[in-house]
Amino acid sequence: MLQDVFHFQLNGSHSQFYHYRFRPYIREFLENVHPLYELHICTFGTRSYAHAIARLLDPQSRYFDQRILSREECFSAH
Repeated sequence: MLQDVFHFQLNGSHSQFYHYRFRPYIREFLENVHPLYELHICTFGTRSYAHAIARLLDPQSRYFDQRILSREECFSAH
């Protein structure tokens, strides 16, 4: 198995698995920059995926809070 690769499911135990690995030192980076900047997440992923990753990366909502934009908020299907 790959080191530091984690897995989660968005829609219960019978849904597909998502696999992720955070970049080295990401938590230290966020800790250092969050006093200086207002941090946002912007992704082409779905809203549920974006919020799941935000909870994993920022479990206490210290860095991003609700500043998370997914494809549902950013892009029109029309």
